[in-house]
Amino acid sequence: METNTLKNQLWLFYAVNFPALFFFLFIFLVTTVDTFTAVYFFTGYVWMMTFATPGMRAKVDDSRYRFSFLRFLFNIYDFLLSFCPSSGPRLMAAKFLLPLFFCLVIRFLSHGGSIVYCLLGSIIFELLNSFVREYRLSKTLYKP
Repeated sequence: METNTLKNQLWLFYAVNFPALFFFLFIFLVTTVDTFTAVYFFTGYVWMMTFATPGMRAKVDDSRYRFSFLRFLFNIYDFLLSFCPSSGPRLMAAKFLLPLFFCLVIRFLSHGGSIVYCLLGSIIFELLNSFVREYRLSKTLYKP
């Protein structure tokens, strides 16, 4: 992939997803939401955002990141998705499984918050991402 094209894709990807992230951060700061609840929400949102970032897979597959935790997570993610069809509810369930499991471990260790917000953060990111993909803010720049 050409570097300029990747930079444009990244810029558009972040221009769409970070304002929503800051909007929810503002909502959580204004309301009296438990800290763990906000952490679960942002874990789900940022987790899905990381896996959807253009060029992230190529970066993680580089030999320099052979033993990185992110590469390990990408391999688990690919393993889970290998059992699912290319689209449909089973694919969505597999995508949400890994951040939900991670938040379940955090919940077990912290005893606070609700992991439903992790699922909510993941779903909101996927809805936003599918909306952008469906209606293409820029057909030439945004190709996830």
